[in-house]
Amino acid sequence: MRGVGSAVVALLSAVSLVSAENTLRRIRGVNIGGWLVLERWIKPSLFRDGFENNGFAFSKYNDNGVPADQWNFCSILGKDECRRRLEEHWDTWLTAEDVSTLASAGITHMRVPMGYWLLGDIQDDEPFVDGDLKYLLRLLNWARDNEMQVWVDLHAAPGSQNGFDNSGKYGSAEWALHPENVERSVRFLNDFAQLISAEQYDDVVTGIGLLNEPDPSTELMTLTNFYERGFQAVRSHLPSAAIFVGDMFTPADFNWFWANGAPDTHQVADKNNPMTEETNGRVFLDTHIYHVFTSSLR
Repeated sequence: MRGVGSAVVALLSAVSLVSAENTLRRIRGVNIGGWLVLERWIKPSLFRDGFENNGFAFSKYNDNGVPADQWNFCSILGKDECRRRLEEHWDTWLTAEDVSTLASAGITHMRVPMGYWLLGDIQDDEPFVDGDLKYLLRLLNWARDNEMQVWVDLHAAPGSQNGFDNSGKYGSAEWALHPENVERSVRFLNDFAQLISAEQYDDVVTGIGLLNEPDPSTELMTLTNFYERGFQAVRSHLPSAAIFVGDMFTPADFNWFWANGAPDTHQVADKNNPMTEETNGRVFLDTHIYHVFTSSLR
């Protein structure tokens, strides 16, 4: 990539985390945005070439024929051309030199957004292509060589969990409306954690986000049930991994979660509560504060 800053968006700055060995570790991390899950604003050049005359009318989904998201990027190009362009992007957007530069600057962690198609779960009516797994595994090797850690997260879930472009499909949030979307997401988390364990990358992948920025309209019990199942799926293969749960942009709604039992009964959580020592704790609320969009936070 043309300078580390072109692909890397700031994630964490000098925060601390207690490790599995109960030692305090300073974390300085960056987000590897626009790589495995496309975001047009991060690498607009990917979206400029070859889309001018595809017949799409102006809309919020495809501006003058330019796709707004990865779904339309692949749908317009077709799978063969989409895979060709993305292979080049996956191979060149992040290099071994970039990772070494980050490590030299004191970066300890990289956060990598993933799409559910990473492991090949692509239905016939979905335009996504896979092939990016080998590049992610290559990054894990580079991270290990530089004594860095990687936190991954399910950034794009089937049906779109928020309707944002960074969910893979811009538009409506339909992830929670169809049980099969939730089931596919749990399977992805299980299969990915199993892969990381089997390939012995558990010393590099030390954190997993179960779902990035679920929409505030998501039915809360559907989401928290998914979090419980996702937690069990990941921890069955990666018992020491940190688990991150998105707060739907309403962190106060999660004050009770895994700490006081069900919200309507306020029962004390049982021994299977993920926040207890018996299950190794290390569960964190993933809160994203966008100063640029909220004047009261500036």
